[in-house]
Amino acid sequence: MSEGSNPSPVARLVVAFATLGLLAILIVPLGPAQAAPNSLFFKETGHTVAGPLLDYWRGNGQVNLLGYPIAPPMPQADGSTLQYFERARLEQQANGAVKPGLLGSELTSGHSFAKVAAFKNRSDSVYFVQSGHSLSRRFLAYWQANGGLTRFGYPLSEPDDATGKVVQWFERARFEWDAKQEKVNLGLLGLERLYPEQHPVLFSRVVAAAAPAQKVAQPARPTPTSRGGERPTAKWEADPAAIGMSWSGWCTYFDTDWSTLIRLNKGWGNLPADYRGSGMYAALPEDITEKYRLYGHTVRISYGGKHVDAQLVDVIAYRDIASVRRKGIVVDLSRQVFAQLAPLSKGMLQLTVEVLP
Repeated sequence: MSEGSNPSPVARLVVAFATLGLLAILIVPLGPAQAAPNSLFFKETGHTVAGPLLDYWRGNGQVNLLGYPIAPPMPQADGSTLQYFERARLEQQANGAVKPGLLGSELTSGHSFAKVAAFKNRSDSVYFVQSGHSLSRRFLAYWQANGGLTRFGYPLSEPDDATGKVVQWFERARFEWDAKQEKVNLGLLGLERLYPEQHPVLFSRVVAAAAPAQKVAQPARPTPTSRGGERPTAKWEADPAAIGMSWSGWCTYFDTDWSTLIRLNKGWGNLPADYRGSGMYAALPEDITEKYRLYGHTVRISYGGKHVDAQLVDVIAYRDIASVRRKGIVVDLSRQVFAQLAPLSKGMLQLTVEVLP
């Protein structure tokens, strides 16, 4: 082809295809690898957050306001899904909507906080007739800046410093003033709700005398022989009807002073005076353990092809049973048993418990 002449039809066709190819490359949409992932694994705790729960976490303060996930998602019978984080419990409804759970209300259930007289709202102080409490200054500014009523709910108490730090309870959170860093932090309500043994609830002097629900620190109870013959004479022999029974669901783990726990169980009449533990323990809800006389009896814990035998002791008290079952938890394991099945960082496992002969 001479200089200045028109390109041949073949050359024009080649140029056209090349141009189209370039355009195709330029307008190709981003693939999944380039889009924001729909799930996120947290190496800090060994748990994953996904879908609407992850979207809410990303858009509502992330680690600062919610913390890291401390348990896997827990599907509920009504189609909702719960997932615990260090500072909150997120609740995904069947329609995909997500909101924080009422952990503040749950952890203070049964306790009363002194209310204050109503007053006219000011720029730095607001009264809530819905709860009979007020919110002011630093806590008010933090509440307003980080989601307000939707995120934290109404105040349940007034600020109080009897615990060594100024704290105030809300329906969905607890505010804590850090005097050294001069900032507001959120309490670890998720940890306190899910793992009360390792994270006792932080209460102040304005709480009524009733003690918060604890699993191990129970008041002394009458021994079985004082209950009008509720149990047979051979009270440490398991009911034959229980042999082979099994339960499937979630478990948590607990860590405690074993010499104290065994001593308490002996004092309550659950274990004979000469009982010697194996060092591997678990706890079913107390209504099951008492009904079938399973204290000191051996159960097999099965998870992912692994099996660990453990002896049953009294840890899950009657007052905690409803809460435990709402979470789908069927057994509490000692730290030693849990560690033989999976890393402690998992926090919860879905497994099976079987009563052995």
